[in-house]
Amino acid sequence: MKKLIVTFALCALPILPAAAGLPWTEQMTAAVTPEELKADRFVAFRKADSGMLELICGDTVLQLNPRSFEITVSGKGASFTFRAPEEALVRLQDGSEKSLQLQDAQSVIAVPEQWAGIRGIALALSGFKADGKPLDLKVRLFAGVDYATGDAVFELRPEEKETTLRLATWPGALDGRDVDATVMPHTQGILIPRNWPKVIDAPYTDQGKIGLVYGRSLYMPWWGVTSKDKSAMFLIETPDDAGIRLFHSPEEGTSVTPKWLHTLGRMGYTRRARLKFIDGGYVAMAKAYRGTAKENGTFRSITEKIAETPSYAKLIGSPILHVTARQYDARNKVDALFTPYVELTRKIERLQKEFSLPQAYIHIDGIGYRGYDNLEPDQLPVGKKAGGKEGLRKFLDFAHRNNYLVVYHQQYRDMYLDAPSYNKELLVTREDGTHHVEDTWAGGANALVCATRALDYVRRNNTYLRRIGAQSDGCYLDVFAVVPGDECYHPDHRMSRTQCYEQRRRCFDYIKNNLGIVSSEEPVDWAVRTLHLVHHTVWAVDGERNNFGIPLPLFTLVYHDAIVVPFETTRKRGSYYYAKTEIPFLHALISAGMPYLSIDANAQDMEAVRLVAELHKRVGLQEMTNHEMLSADGRKQRSTYADGTIVTVDQDSGDWEIRYPDKTVKGNAIDWKVN
Repeated sequence: MKKLIVTFALCALPILPAAAGLPWTEQMTAAVTPEELKADRFVAFRKADSGMLELICGDTVLQLNPRSFEITVSGKGASFTFRAPEEALVRLQDGSEKSLQLQDAQSVIAVPEQWAGIRGIALALSGFKADGKPLDLKVRLFAGVDYATGDAVFELRPEEKETTLRLATWPGALDGRDVDATVMPHTQGILIPRNWPKVIDAPYTDQGKIGLVYGRSLYMPWWGVTSKDKSAMFLIETPDDAGIRLFHSPEEGTSVTPKWLHTLGRMGYTRRARLKFIDGGYVAMAKAYRGTAKENGTFRSITEKIAETPSYAKLIGSPILHVTARQYDARNKVDALFTPYVELTRKIERLQKEFSLPQAYIHIDGIGYRGYDNLEPDQLPVGKKAGGKEGLRKFLDFAHRNNYLVVYHQQYRDMYLDAPSYNKELLVTREDGTHHVEDTWAGGANALVCATRALDYVRRNNTYLRRIGAQSDGCYLDVFAVVPGDECYHPDHRMSRTQCYEQRRRCFDYIKNNLGIVSSEEPVDWAVRTLHLVHHTVWAVDGERNNFGIPLPLFTLVYHDAIVVPFETTRKRGSYYYAKTEIPFLHALISAGMPYLSIDANAQDMEAVRLVAELHKRVGLQEMTNHEMLSADGRKQRSTYADGTIVTVDQDSGDWEIRYPDKTVKGNAIDWKVN
């Protein structure tokens, strides 16, 4: 039977009213001694008659059930509940893994704790058993209130010896039954109404049913729930080894359960999150996170980046041409894609002649020995079939004469089994000594090279290109910003996820410092401060290419003026990155992105690109200040930018309108017309 010991070592202090009846923010400014800024002067701690442990700070009240570990937090006229934590996973000394409930601890000691502006309840859990045998594992759970912000703060603090904590939840999921909607930066962003009619069960996962932070499950490390005009926003402050379990049903609503994952076999360090009360809905949450990103340095404006890399300015208002010199299908021994450099030049000259093309950012796939997705990371020397070194140099000369930028696709995570330097000793090694091997891409079977080796390949390959006179204006380093960090257990290059992100950033920095423009696949939060652009953002769709939830530009609300994001400009519904009901051109407008231009574009294509390019040129350096759903189903939306530009789109009718401060342009994307 669980023995619950509650110690109130610091509870002799009474519940303090605000000094002289002032709100606690004024009490802070009225302080005249350091003692008056201590957290226990602002946050009261008591045990209620119900047995609940309570923290009170102004209108913020946190109630913790010391047996079930359920939590209710109230503030700003709203109340939100965290369910009991889900089961944890431990590894025993013999290597076996067992599930256990944190609530099964035989001893729970609750003690008040404070530092800085935070005061809370620390629960020391011990006395766990597996198969009737005692475990030497201890876990401390902390729940507190930060009086400086009014936020609730949560920490999971492992104390591991022979028994290691492999997976844990703290706190539990925000209860989605009594809220209006759940909002999360799942891909670009989604809003899941409480009454969404379909089940959503762990889409886009990375480990079992867990989606890791910094993958498609969460571009940014936060999510929230809304109820009327109030919201609660859950922010993960130690995101590198964190994830979520997403589930929705019409009966139970949406649950997003925070998951703390082990790093290199152990929980290892304190995990931390906070809950913020927000006046407003998804826009207010996005803006709150924008403030956090500025505070922690994740946000760096495009203007700041242009000062560091002047060529970056050429992307504002420019179309992007994504072309492939060669892609070799190693299974069928044929070229899947092939466009020689002379033909690429002719195609661009056609665009110049027929439409004019004063700006262009040209992304080339497949300059290597056997083309795109082959032999990586040993893709060089330059392949002969598309024109060889001389052909590539001539293409670069043509582009630069026209003031275009040219960047190359490069890939430093995949290591193909037929790559010249393939060696198992270089690979990402799992905990059990095995390696990931797949046979998905054009070049055949590949494993994964450890990121600790990636920069050496980046440096070698780009030194070669410089010495043959074919240095580009930048590089796209594939998948580094979309695939969550790898862990490697190889004794020669052990690597945590955090170290993996550090190694990837070193590769980005090399490209930025030595070439210019650096890009990667999708706009995950950790990479924003370094990257200039990404390949795209994607949207949350199910296996039948339907939206699950309502698509929202949450990422754009946070980072529009921090990183360039290209968008398709096609006017037909559906594409690889969108639900079958969506018109990509309208998303390009609502998010004021950089437009993709087909190298085989016709007059209508070019007109659509020019519309998006003009919008991007005008507001590409500006914040998206607001976004509105103009219909309950989100099919009609409106965005507003800092200069007053307002964009309205309707995915059902195809109608769109751009209202600039000095003119209005509108039309229809389906029956193409522009007024």
